This record gives sequence, C-alpha cells and structure tokens, in this order.
Amino acid sequence: MRWSPLVALLVTVPALAQIGPNRRDARSSPPQTAAVEAPPCVAVRATSRMDGVGYTHAIVVENHCTGPVVCDVGTDAGEAPAHIVVAAGASSETVVRLASPAPGVAARGRCRESAR
Repeated sequence: MRWSPLVALLVTVPALAQIGPNRRDARSSPPQTAAVEAPPCVAVRATSRMDGVGYTHAIVVENHCTGPVVCDVGTDAGEAPAHIVVAAGASSETVVRLASPAPGVAARGRCRESAR
C-alpha cells in the first residue's frame, strides 16, 4: 500500500510535536517561586536538577542591594536551612540536598540586609 503525501504528513506532524523543544524535560523542574522574607532588592529561588540518582536541590540568591545580605534558607523538601552570605551586586548558588526523590521544590526562609 502506498501512502499519499497528505496521509504521511498527517501522521508525521503529531509525532514531531511530541519530541519538539517545547516539551518539558522530565529530568529537571523549572525554578520555583520563593516563599522567602527578603528585601525587595534580593531575589531567591530554588532549583532542582536530575543528577542520575535523584534530584539536586539548590538555592540561588541574587543580591541587587547596595550592601551584603545574610540568608537562612532551605527548601520545602525538608532540608535544614543553609546560612548564606552574599556580597552586594553578587549572586550565589548553594546546593542544599543531593539525590532527593522530590523533583520540584520551593525556597523557604528569610534574608536580611547585613551591616557592612
């Protein structure tokens, strides 16, 4: 049986849509919105990346303040809060858990401006 070009196109396009770049990679999750008390000049987010045996959870702190900030933050997956100091205008990524079974996490904790 010979397929017409139209039938071949109707079969191929839906299949390609399933493997295109817009499909979310199941091995990592997008950064989650932070539930962290922080000054408006500080951005905090949690990330989760698949590392082969589980997910690596990290906290990213971006300091846009004029002075250093001190954060005590963790994730909602049960890690103890990490104490993170970030200089003015800098950012920091701190791994808080390796090989976690939880793919998605959100940051929890508090950041405050520190005396110089």
